[in-house]
Amino acid sequence: MSDKHWLFILQGAPYFDPLVTHGLDAAMAASAFGQRVSVLLTGAGLLQLLEEQLPPGDVRHVGKTLAGFPLYDIESIYVDQRGWDFFKNRTIPLATSPLSPQGIRELIGRADHVMSF
Repeated sequence: MSDKHWLFILQGAPYFDPLVTHGLDAAMAASAFGQRVSVLLTGAGLLQLLEEQLPPGDVRHVGKTLAGFPLYDIESIYVDQRGWDFFKNRTIPLATSPLSPQGIRELIGRADHVMSF
């Protein structure tokens, strides 16, 4: 099996954009099949890091999915530095690395496959 680097860019708000759930699932599936996976949260996708969110109805809390990333060996979680100031004094469910716009371009350039949700 080839070891490719997959970058999943999650830019939709949790619970309001069904593509975000598909993106999380796709990242875990790629990792389960032996691919190297990185995740970049940007724009409204940064809201996935807020633990105090209440999901609607019977929807699973996105924090539980994010907390499972280490079980899938997904440890490279990046956030857009331009929105990071909002989260500096908050507790978030996993370790992240802020990236500048230049760092984001470099991350995208290093990936073999980029998927945006």
